Amino acid sequence: VKYFKPLQVAPQHIGSLNKIRFSPDGTKAVLIARNKPLRLWDIKLPDVKIMECSDAFGFAQFSADGNMIMSCSRDGTIQFWDVESCKVIKKCKHPGNVYGYQFSSDGKILASYSFNSVFRIWDVQSGQEIQVSNYNGIECICFSLDDQYIAIVQVGVIEIWNAVTGKQMRKFQAHYIKNMQFSSDSQLLASPSLDGTMRIWDVKSGNEVQTLEYSFGFVTGLEFFPDNKTIITSYLSPIRLWNLRLQMEIQELKGHQNDVIALHVLPDGNTFISGDLDGIIRLWTAL
Repeated sequence: VKYFKPLQVAPQHIGSLNKIRFSPDGTKAVLIARNKPLRLWDIKLPDVKIMECSDAFGFAQFSADGNMIMSCSRDGTIQFWDVESCKVIKKCKHPGNVYGYQFSSDGKILASYSFNSVFRIWDVQSGQEIQVSNYNGIECICFSLDDQYIAIVQVGVIEIWNAVTGKQMRKFQAHYIKNMQFSSDSQLLASPSLDGTMRIWDVKSGNEVQTLEYSFGFVTGLEFFPDNKTIITSYLSPIRLWNLRLQMEIQELKGHQNDVIALHVLPDGNTFISGDLDGIIRLWTAL
């Protein structure tokens, strides 16, 4: 069982944010704020770079190697950025307006859903759609870390799709979900809910293998540690650590004054990063 303590606060207050996405090694962050261009921040330095030719984007994430940022706006404009130069290296258009989206870690596949709940899996390089399906309503989507699976959540239902073939693999009843995350080995899926439970699912069978109970509301951040036995969550200010083997919360970490909207666990599992709505970023290390 690991416990954590504050390590440091990043040296600049960067202003109010809607979303933060960290690079895989935790050294950089792409900052997303309403009606503002994307910004790139080297966490150890005071300066924030404005991304070239960027409008207000709804979503952005780093590639698995950290050398590229993939972004998508509500109107379906997709841009690929070189992290070193902050310049656009590729631009394309998603068909129709986009409500929710997520790239595979290599940027080759995009899963998206529109305002009218049309779900698409498509090849970014060729622009060809791999799969198109109609839904009554989609709450969220999530890639597994190995890019093999995509989880789709409707009201009370989770579907697991093969990201490569675009075929549905399984479908099972769940609970009301707005957020979910695969374990690092892609064997488990965690889904917190407003019903006061976080449920752990076996991806291959669709069986619920564990239920954790909590008394706070909707979880805004969620990540597995590399050991696949520890989960970190955020809701409002406190950050909480959960141990799946003990089936309980093991630590509450305080320090942020506003809602924590981003969490990122570094590959060694001994450090994680948190960011809040005020743009305050904190680093935490294992005791």
